[in-house]
Amino acid sequence: MMVATRLVARSRLDATNWFREMMMMILKNLKRFFVLSLLVQALPVSAQKKAALIGDSTVATYSSGSKQGWGRYLASHVSGLSVSNFARGGRSSKTFYQGSEWDRALASKAKYLFIQFGHNDSNKGDPKYTDPKSSYKTYLTRFITESRKKGMSPILVTPVRRARFEGTSPTTELSAYAAAMRDVASREKVPLIDLYSISGSHYKKMGKSKTLQYFVKTDTTHFNESGARLVASWVAAEAARVVRGFPAVK
Repeated sequence: MMVATRLVARSRLDATNWFREMMMMILKNLKRFFVLSLLVQALPVSAQKKAALIGDSTVATYSSGSKQGWGRYLASHVSGLSVSNFARGGRSSKTFYQGSEWDRALASKAKYLFIQFGHNDSNKGDPKYTDPKSSYKTYLTRFITESRKKGMSPILVTPVRRARFEGTSPTTELSAYAAAMRDVASREKVPLIDLYSISGSHYKKMGKSKTLQYFVKTDTTHFNESGARLVASWVAAEAARVVRGFPAVK
């Protein structure tokens, strides 16, 4: 009888110890989960929101010289956004797609992909040329389709205006490419930043003399640092307006 009683007591003690150990294990795991949650919340937002940019010289980053693209300063206008700028001077939608930069942009694991082409696409007789009614749309669609397969959210940006004027109004030599990009954005249901219209409106208000202050001297296509920063602020503000979940503007 005494042996049986001891066995029952031993079993109860073992069960109690087992229960206590299980509770301690659960509490330890809960503590780890809680600490991990705090660490995730403490991570910079920039580590959670990343953008990749593809485009031409008006977007590209330059390490020296007076010329600068708006892509260099986009992150400085957006809270919690890191930017990888794959834009390169002299590229059209066709030559960028055919080059290595496109593969690198796809491999960047960015959440957002900004796409701006048009300046070099418009050079008729040049290998970079694309027809705004056909091949230009084809390459834009490829960028959209392939980036979506990588889990990215494409954003189309119509080509920014050059600082060229006819009287008091900016010229319209890139209008066909802006219109073509609007068509693609509508068809593919992609957010559109109509930088062509935005820049044209600002240039007209500023006038030719003031507009040229934001461009490299004797160059009506490429921005200086002030111009690149200004255009980046326009892109950031419009992205915050048209792209769902996009980080707030600083």
